[in-house]
Amino acid sequence: MSLYAFVVLLGTLYPVLVEAVTGQQVSVGRPFFDRMAVPLSFALLLAMGVGPFMPYRRASARMLWRRVSWPLLLGSLSAAGLVIAGVTAPGVVVAVLPAVTIAAASARELIVTTHGRSLRGVWRVARGRRGYWGGQLSHIGVALIAVAIATSSGLAQRSSADLEVGESVAFAGYTVTYVEDVEQEMPDRTLRAARLEVSRDSEVVRTMEPALTSFQNQPQSVATPAVWTRPSGDLYISLTRPEPGSVSIRMSTQPLMWLLWAAGALVMLGGIWALSGRRAGKAQTASGPAPEPEKVSSRA
Repeated sequence: MSLYAFVVLLGTLYPVLVEAVTGQQVSVGRPFFDRMAVPLSFALLLAMGVGPFMPYRRASARMLWRRVSWPLLLGSLSAAGLVIAGVTAPGVVVAVLPAVTIAAASARELIVTTHGRSLRGVWRVARGRRGYWGGQLSHIGVALIAVAIATSSGLAQRSSADLEVGESVAFAGYTVTYVEDVEQEMPDRTLRAARLEVSRDSEVVRTMEPALTSFQNQPQSVATPAVWTRPSGDLYISLTRPEPGSVSIRMSTQPLMWLLWAAGALVMLGGIWALSGRRAGKAQTASGPAPEPEKVSSRA
């Protein structure tokens, strides 16, 4: 994580330092961060999947293999299943393998620890080691975040089109039709939007209005894309060039974006559960040890 933070800091400050020293303007764009962050992310996932199951100073290769062998097999089968199903994006396949392995390893640890216990016993185990199980929950959330990011970028569809009023374009199984212009004059801005109808099988399923807002004393307009959130993913439509009776639009789909939000909530819940264990421990420590029984005098 420290190395990850250093890479982000370096990419952010390097252009500023170069300009301050040499006077030249340079830019560090997405290729740098992708080249550096992607391998670090997978290394982080690997450490998260292996680290919690290696007891400090007692870990051995045999013990580690016993704990992660079948979770690793399950992750490999999941990745192979994606390839067989036709998912060829390397990032998605590679992200699913450690994600399933991490989730399966945590599930295995819970099953082994609570074997033969009732639901109340499982709850007692989870409450007794809140820091550990909260960390496991957060690790699963981070793994799902990696899957969501890989899926939304690796399986995304993108296209652009120039449309006249009444014209349509096919995209991602839908038909997008340009219906009319929408313009609003406000005291400090002018909003220009395009009303678009998204239909499937000749039935309108969504009306979207991407817009461009022009502010006074500001030369560049601010784009406001229209977003349609669906269980399978989000559909984005941006307006790039509004003209009377014609528009230029950019369309894209981001699969499984809901998974990113759900995974973030899982990370947060894991952190809250772990912190609640610390607070409980501090409260117990603050109350002091239980009073010792009074000693009976020998004279009595």
